[in-house]
Amino acid sequence: MICKKCYYNLYQNESGRCPECGYPFNLLNPETYLDEKPDLTLRRIFNVKLYIVIAINIPFLIIHLKYLDFKVALGGIFNCFLLGVFAWFVLTMLLDVPVHIYRDTRNRYWFK
Repeated sequence: MICKKCYYNLYQNESGRCPECGYPFNLLNPETYLDEKPDLTLRRIFNVKLYIVIAINIPFLIIHLKYLDFKVALGGIFNCFLLGVFAWFVLTMLLDVPVHIYRDTRNRYWFK
């Protein structure tokens, strides 16, 4: 049994609440807890991609807003948005696709 909110192991816990986060669960109702811990790999990859895209865009935004006039800065902000979209696409290809390919080969989806 795993807590739905914080993924704490609730094995041999009969109190009805998660000791980590206080989320209530019922031993007789399997909808209130998880049977196994979910795979959080793609969520972690999403967070890493988001941080990288933000880190790439912040210097460009600062340069455009600080050193250029307003009309040019708006174009620069749009360019930063396009850079972010492109960086997101590249990071998806580099990080997400190998995870999906590994899962497919491990689970042998394409051999069924």
